[in-house]
Amino acid sequence: MAVQNNGRALEYASEDLRNDKDVVLTAVRGYGFALEYASDYLKNDEDVVLAAIQQNGDALEYASKYLKNEKDIVLATVKKYGFALEYASENLKNDKYIVLSAIQKYGDSLEYASEYLKNDKEIVLTAVQNYGWALEYASDDLKNDKKIVLAAVQQNALALRFTSEILKNNKEIVLAAVRKNGYALEYASGNLKNDKDIILEAVQQNGLALVTI
Repeated sequence: MAVQNNGRALEYASEDLRNDKDVVLTAVRGYGFALEYASDYLKNDEDVVLAAIQQNGDALEYASKYLKNEKDIVLATVKKYGFALEYASENLKNDKYIVLSAIQKYGDSLEYASEYLKNDKEIVLTAVQNYGWALEYASDDLKNDKKIVLAAVQQNALALRFTSEILKNNKEIVLAAVRKNGYALEYASGNLKNDKDIILEAVQQNGLALVTI
């Protein structure tokens, strides 16, 4: 059977075989994206979809709308592939437990959370502790939250670029950033780029930091 050797071959199978559960299961177990070529009926089959996403979490993109809104299916996916949150239903992108599970695996998946959860302090803090640059996707209010921004720059100093203008002028925040990576000086306020303590910390971490001014 061709799909046993190469799941992509399902693309060229007849409609009848794309609707054959044994054939499709064989295909998606070897190549999760083969789910794209399954019949609509089998894109709504839990066994088939689970087999596909176990092979590749992005295969969730091709599951039925119904299964993209099934909490057990989506949870099983994002716990292994956090970035697959992108393909969950809008309803589940607003489910705190689902989103927490995703960002614990892949902090940058905060991008796909609902606007409501991008303003949830626990969610955003978890995300930036995992991946500092996730601060980019936080609400404007939380980009101005000192605890969250400090956690972000401690994980990745260059996350300073995504914080509020107010905190780019906060000496404690900027010091924490440049101590980790002198190049973070680029994102400090003009006022702090003229602060001797900040400059000394930045060049001590990286002598080339001055080129960012």
